[in-house]
Amino acid sequence: MLGLRMILYNPRYSLALTILILQLWGFGCNDSDYVIDVPSYVTAQEGLCVHIPCSFTVPTHSPVSQTAEGHWYRPRAVQNLMTSSKDDPRKRMFFTGKIPERDCSLFINDVQKSDQNSYQFRLIDPKTLYNYKTLPFLIVTELTDRPEIFQGKLIAGKQSTITCRSPGICAGTPPDITWNGKYGETKNFLHPYPNYTSVYYSNFTFTPSRDDDQSSLTCEVAFLQYTSVTKHMVSLNVEYPPDVIITLGESRIKSFPPQPGPPDSPCNFLNIFKIIFYYFIVYRDVLGLVFSVINCTF
Repeated sequence: MLGLRMILYNPRYSLALTILILQLWGFGCNDSDYVIDVPSYVTAQEGLCVHIPCSFTVPTHSPVSQTAEGHWYRPRAVQNLMTSSKDDPRKRMFFTGKIPERDCSLFINDVQKSDQNSYQFRLIDPKTLYNYKTLPFLIVTELTDRPEIFQGKLIAGKQSTITCRSPGICAGTPPDITWNGKYGETKNFLHPYPNYTSVYYSNFTFTPSRDDDQSSLTCEVAFLQYTSVTKHMVSLNVEYPPDVIITLGESRIKSFPPQPGPPDSPCNFLNIFKIIFYYFIVYRDVLGLVFSVINCTF
């Protein structure tokens, strides 16, 4: 008797005994009336999130009540992963559907390698206690999705902003977004979606120069405290004014003759303007400009 009391009052053994009773209770049920529609395999990337769609049926003579509960757990595990009556979208795992509507869909945030496993759904109702037989298996892979980078027209000397979009629309821990390759101002923000999910962005503001043309800029996104990291590098295309070469006739500025004009040119307004242009603008020779003007006018 004492040993039975120890078992009944020990939380670990009492919970295991409850699960055994529930399984035996559902043993005599007709399995064809209890069908769950869920994918056999679901793939998720480490650090992101995954949605597992799920629906189920019950016998027509035993409809699901409004107080029915759903439980997700791992086979051979004593503790439930989540219970619909204690559901909260801000948790790492939560229901996205309503059990009375026979929707057992599951959402998992901050996917970790340890999440790779089979998952089983249990329905608990005053008239129904059943463990559904089909078990979806979650496969966790390395993070391969890269962040997206959006850049507009970059003009040398004009302040510009480049935006980086983190992969995934999740409700878990915000990722760390950093920029490498340039100095500038960084501002991170998010765009909210239903069920507390969000997309995270980062703006990088700087003033490009001519030297930044064809240089690289990298956006790095880290999840799970840098356990899972992804990055994207782009090459910047900076527009800048071209080099200007002034050409008079068939000669360029660098090959102009030292004389401002033919020796026998008349000292009219046009030739004086040419003298000023050659010596002051092109050669920046003030002394030569003075002597040339004197020789032309006297």
